[in-house]
Amino acid sequence: MPQPDHNAVLEAMYLIIREVLRLPDEQELKPETRLVEDLGANSIDHFDILTRLEEKFPVDFVDFEYRDGQTLGDVADFICRCIQPRGGDES
Repeated sequence: MPQPDHNAVLEAMYLIIREVLRLPDEQELKPETRLVEDLGANSIDHFDILTRLEEKFPVDFVDFEYRDGQTLGDVADFICRCIQPRGGDES
C-alpha cells in the first residue's frame, strides 16, 4: 500500500467525520479543528470515528492518547507516523 501524504489522510478523515457527525458540506474542517470542542463530538462519535479510521488506515488507536484540545491535524500526524515505512524495509 502506498503511503498517503498528510493532506490525503486529512481529506479521508474529513469525509469520515462529516458522515459520523452529519455535518453539512459548508462546515469547514481544518487541521486545527478540535473534534470535541469545535465539533461537539461525544464519546460514541469519537469511538465511531476512530473505528472507521482503523478500517481505512493500517493503524491501531490503542496507543493513541486523546488529550483535550487535540486537533484533527494531531490525529492525522499520528496516522502518518503509524503508516510510515519502517527502517530496513526499503528495497
